Amino acid sequence: MKALCVCMDSTMYWTDWGRRPKIESAWMDGQHRQTLLDKDLGWPTGLTLDYLNGNRIYWCDSKENVIESMKPDGTDRKVLISGDIGNPYSVDVFEGHVYWSTKERGEVWKTDKFGSGNKVKVLTINPWLTQVRIYQEHRHNHSVLNPCRDMCSHLCLLRPGGYSCTCPQGSSLMGFNSNECDAAIEPPVPMPLACRCRNGGTCYTDEGGLPKCK
Repeated sequence: MKALCVCMDSTMYWTDWGRRPKIESAWMDGQHRQTLLDKDLGWPTGLTLDYLNGNRIYWCDSKENVIESMKPDGTDRKVLISGDIGNPYSVDVFEGHVYWSTKERGEVWKTDKFGSGNKVKVLTINPWLTQVRIYQEHRHNHSVLNPCRDMCSHLCLLRPGGYSCTCPQGSSLMGFNSNECDAAIEPPVPMPLACRCRNGGTCYTDEGGLPKCK
């Protein structure tokens, strides 16, 4: 697996660009796995979803020098842009544009997500730029409730319409309760202190929980 993307309906999508390159999907609990596309692929190195367009899948193929898209069920495959696009390595979608990075050139480009218009260089950073991601506050629906909140004793995995509980290796769900495992519950590991102290000082947490040096 090389590129992974998770949809709001608890389905995950990923690419595999080994000897038999393909694009697959499954529920987040591992069930309902299926191959969406396994033909005419080279190195599908990047993948993303267009949440505002029916979760349409966009991917870039670094070997074939092309960016394509399809519906979440693997149908309606379309070429967005190909040719001289710098062997795209990573791809993302935001509003009306598709963005991609060129690994060796260290560039970020964009074009219209429906395939019209010209490509435009957004910026140049450093060679071996492997990821491009667009962050914007209203890009995702923050009103969606988390079905997994305080439901499972150990690990909760989302699936369309709900969730399923699972357990650490070597343990299993109790017969009378499908939400609890017959395993010990370990306290969470504390995060390391955030401060960096000079001149041999040490970092500690004050009464208010803030990191300080002494």
